[in-house]
Amino acid sequence: MDLQTWKKFAVLQWVLTFLLVGPGCAAIMLILFRTSWWSAVLLYGVWYYYDRDTPRRGGRRVNWVRRWGLWRRMAEYFPVKLHPTCELDPKENYVLGYHPHGVLSTGAFLNFATEATEFSRKFPGITPYLSVLDGHFDFPLYREYFMCSGVISVRKESLQNVLQRRKTAGGQLVCVIPGGAVEALDSHPGTVYRVHLRNKLGFVRLAMQTGSSLVPCFSFGEIDLFNQVNNRAGSPLRAVQNFLVKIFGFSMPIFSGHGLLPFAKPINTVVGAPIKVEKNYEPTDEQARDLLNRYISDLELLFCANKAKYIGTDARLEIV
Repeated sequence: MDLQTWKKFAVLQWVLTFLLVGPGCAAIMLILFRTSWWSAVLLYGVWYYYDRDTPRRGGRRVNWVRRWGLWRRMAEYFPVKLHPTCELDPKENYVLGYHPHGVLSTGAFLNFATEATEFSRKFPGITPYLSVLDGHFDFPLYREYFMCSGVISVRKESLQNVLQRRKTAGGQLVCVIPGGAVEALDSHPGTVYRVHLRNKLGFVRLAMQTGSSLVPCFSFGEIDLFNQVNNRAGSPLRAVQNFLVKIFGFSMPIFSGHGLLPFAKPINTVVGAPIKVEKNYEPTDEQARDLLNRYISDLELLFCANKAKYIGTDARLEIV
């Protein structure tokens, strides 16, 4: 198998894992429970119950898995590159906002849940955690595999657990994607980056309550990996998708690339300078809003300073 085929395989296995392995593992467990393997399924069920809170207590990262060559091949397919603009002090903790969400948040996964782009070398002494929807950890077996990459639940208590740890072993960084499922529905290739941020106070409050610095991060090219069917605001499809977001917390973008393979478009993830945040256990709405406005201003500056280099001068950031 030549190198290019390996790269395509690496990407395809990730897409299929994201879309199918969770429900597939649940179906397999149900089938096995009706066979002579029922006792093994029962034992796993006991473990599942005992271990149910691990995704909200820092997860269970396995650095060997994070360093798999498979992830490097996947990053080379696009390629995905990580660009620091300054150093991060390993004596501090950080809340990093990743923008935009894109369809599958490919750049977020490769940069912060693997070592494909050499995060540990570029930010020595910092331990990254990618936060994802809690529902990912409901699927048996899949949850064990997914946690190996250092992913954790995006629930508030989960993020606080990581950010309130002692810093003697180095700094902690949680990557949150404020735009979430709704922003994924606005991910269409082109020059307009639509970012949902104006009313996203949760991650700002988290930074204030834990005294963690806020770090803006922008991924140029994230929206170019897949085409989505026309789901403009007000269309019947968008109404259904918004309903799913409201009820279940996730969206159902209908997308395509080269089949299931995303387009091989470069992703350049630029990490901005941290905003120092004083600890405030009970921030007021006004205080949180002021910090969010400063964060938005820094994100806009980061976008404008780097768009010509990575995507083109005609690129435009639209924050809603």
